[in-house]
Amino acid sequence: MEEKIINLEKKLREETQKNEELKKRIDSNNNLNDLNKIILDKEKKINILEEKLSRFPFDLNENEKLMSLVFTSSDQKFIFPVFCKNTDRFNSLENKLYDAYPDYGETENYFIVNGNKIVKSKTLEYNKIKNNDIIVLNQYD
Repeated sequence: MEEKIINLEKKLREETQKNEELKKRIDSNNNLNDLNKIILDKEKKINILEEKLSRFPFDLNENEKLMSLVFTSSDQKFIFPVFCKNTDRFNSLENKLYDAYPDYGETENYFIVNGNKIVKSKTLEYNKIKNNDIIVLNQYD
């Protein structure tokens, strides 16, 4: 009888140990399920943000700002708004203007902003061009 009790106690300890191991596995699986849910949620948010970014026409790096400028001619024959970055070179914007108004690309031009002549090969920042500035195209005689 004692031997039977000892065997039963041993089996009980073994089963208790197995039970504890199974509980740990279940807890581990629950934690993994929770982590998987968190990961899936984060991936969903990343996808939404990437989709939104893909619709944005510019990649803005650190210290770059989105700007809106308006080109017009001295005789005000056209008004041409353009979006750009403060780090863009002016001549890239000038080319956009000539794409929209090719006739002006055939003439000798200079540009004025806030009373200052623009250096075409320099950045907007260098030329002290700010958001919402109006840039006037003038033609040499």
